[in-house]
Amino acid sequence: MNCRARVRAIGGSPGQTIGNQRRAAQTSVPRGGEKGGCRMASRLCGSVGRPFALAFVVLLGMALSFGAKAHAGDAPRATEPEAPQAESPQAPPHYAAPAPRATEPDVARFVDDGPAPQASEPDLPPPAPRATEPPPVYDVLVKANPEGVRDLRLLQEHVRELSTRIVPCTVGIAVGAAQGSGVLISADGYVLTAGHVSGAANRSCMLILHDGRVVRGKTLGANNGIDSGMIKITDPNPDGGPWPHAEMGNSERLERGQWCLATGHPGGYQRGRAPVVRLGRILTPRDTEITTDCTLVGGDSGGPLWDMEGRVIGINSRIGGSLTQNIHVPVDTYRETWTRLAKAEIWGGNQFGGGGGPFVGIVGEERADSCRVTIVVPDSPAAKAGIKVGDVIKSFGGDGVKNFGQLVEMIGRRKVGDKVAIEIARGEESIKLELEIGRRPG
Repeated sequence: MNCRARVRAIGGSPGQTIGNQRRAAQTSVPRGGEKGGCRMASRLCGSVGRPFALAFVVLLGMALSFGAKAHAGDAPRATEPEAPQAESPQAPPHYAAPAPRATEPDVARFVDDGPAPQASEPDLPPPAPRATEPPPVYDVLVKANPEGVRDLRLLQEHVRELSTRIVPCTVGIAVGAAQGSGVLISADGYVLTAGHVSGAANRSCMLILHDGRVVRGKTLGANNGIDSGMIKITDPNPDGGPWPHAEMGNSERLERGQWCLATGHPGGYQRGRAPVVRLGRILTPRDTEITTDCTLVGGDSGGPLWDMEGRVIGINSRIGGSLTQNIHVPVDTYRETWTRLAKAEIWGGNQFGGGGGPFVGIVGEERADSCRVTIVVPDSPAAKAGIKVGDVIKSFGGDGVKNFGQLVEMIGRRKVGDKVAIEIARGEESIKLELEIGRRPG
């Protein structure tokens, strides 16, 4: 649009008065545009000649163009991000310096360059499971009692999972006619058991693995004062490699009411039956014995007592006044006397047998309310006295016998050569016998 047309557009004419032209010239000029320049020139067309007006328009356009460039130079360079600088060779490798400010150009630069470099970190092993987030069952284990079906199911699943790890370490033991249980505790075949199960040192024995396979072993040491014993497997592992074995726990920190598991072969090993798992709680933890309510019977002696992490905390020794009051040897006592046991030493009292100690020659069914004989060793003092399998011993030396565990304690307090009156029940018949305490074979 030319200057004349611009004048017509705003209602003026080339012949307007000088006063109007002067007022138009005093009107402020809009900054920063070609439209403002043309408007200013149109208002001056009437007061100056056309050549001068055209010259003024040219000069004004040049000035506006220069000012636009100056303003463009002051604008932030948002569309032209700064090129990334090369990393200094003196800087540590893989060091990522923080950006000076979080602006869009900086973000664009990192996107263009690829992922920001990461600081180097040493290779660390994966975090141990259950270290910071224990499974829900541990909330159940710390309660006084399970609350509802959910707690019972969590406890059941935990016991089932533990059983897959602890059962393969539990073994049956046969030393002569006597049977018991034990636990594999080392990769080279050492087995912890009860002292009255292992008996005298350096005797041949058989060990029944959890799947029924039989291997040979040798009895080692025993502390008859607390009923701890050890056996060593002499055959190689049929599967090759090390023996599956359990971890020894800590019996010093046990607490009353703590959950536990007991495994063994109740009634002796039975073909086709894996070691039996029973759940219970600790009643009284002591330095020399642990009492629990895990149900135990004859054949469980020597089997392991476990904590709820699958570690051995004790060895089944004998039952107390009932099936749900049973006594275990603390595992710490095995740790403290490991060298003596491994060297086949026999020491302590004669309460639980051992070479040279008092010997009767029977194995009983460890029920809470009776002492039924399950095995009679040939030519033993019991056999010579007339005791037979199936007899129920009612009294020993004038004292009533509640169960086989109590009878073992009574025998241990006798001396070799003592003559003891025994009363037995055979069917409906009550029979009185006299038995002479023999010496346990070495």
